[in-house]
Amino acid sequence: MLADVDGLPAYNDMTTPTRALSEVWAQHEDLLGSVDAGAEAPSATDLNERVTVPTALVQAARRVVRASRAAADNAVRRHSALVLGRVETRQDATVKLFRDSVSVFERLRHPSRGREIAVGDNLGKVVQALEVIEGALAGRMGRFFETVEDLMDLLEAANKRDGVERE
Repeated sequence: MLADVDGLPAYNDMTTPTRALSEVWAQHEDLLGSVDAGAEAPSATDLNERVTVPTALVQAARRVVRASRAAADNAVRRHSALVLGRVETRQDATVKLFRDSVSVFERLRHPSRGREIAVGDNLGKVVQALEVIEGALAGRMGRFFETVEDLMDLLEAANKRDGVERE
């Protein structure tokens, strides 16, 4: 369904930079401490404090951030290709509505830790999101099937002109 879209960005791998960051942390655990240590979230005053960390850790973190941003940008482009049939880099209202609808399912599929999902409470949102997703896909695929039907009509007409009807 996306083969007809030029300039579609490739999948962006987050595994490699994330794994590298974990490995760099492990190499400097004596300085940074264990990732499993019960470090609590910093308070507002702690956010302005500075700490010294190995350059390798900053570089690894930068690669993760860069990959994360690229993945987010690519997701926007891929969703626009799916919904609009072309790659858009700027915000489109139809694509945003589609992305928001997909997010409804993502939140239900990946609930926060310890949070139970009350499907009944979300049923209205799910139905509405499903309608948006279905409409977007039907809009893209409907054009494909209309084209196939038009081609079949042309083929049938061409075959009738030859005096031979083929199937």
